[in-house]
Amino acid sequence: MTKNTITNSNAAGMSVIVDTSVWSLALRRRTPPASSPIVATLQDLIATDQVAILGAIRQEILLGIRSADQFTHLRSYLSFSQSD
Repeated sequence: MTKNTITNSNAAGMSVIVDTSVWSLALRRRTPPASSPIVATLQDLIATDQVAILGAIRQEILLGIRSADQFTHLRSYLSFSQSD
């Protein structure tokens, strides 16, 4: 995904559906946010309210969480823009 894609999406008022693999990379504790252009792009999309998440992708992400507290926090966070 390039900055050009983000600009075009912005102009059209479209949302981007982000794949589980991108969310996984972004949510890893050991991956500094600035270390990956993909994570930086996801952060930009979130900041500009351009991200939609499918229920199946949300569920895949939540399946990997072991702590009840982290699960509750992430479930709430990922409910920002759900598209089924």
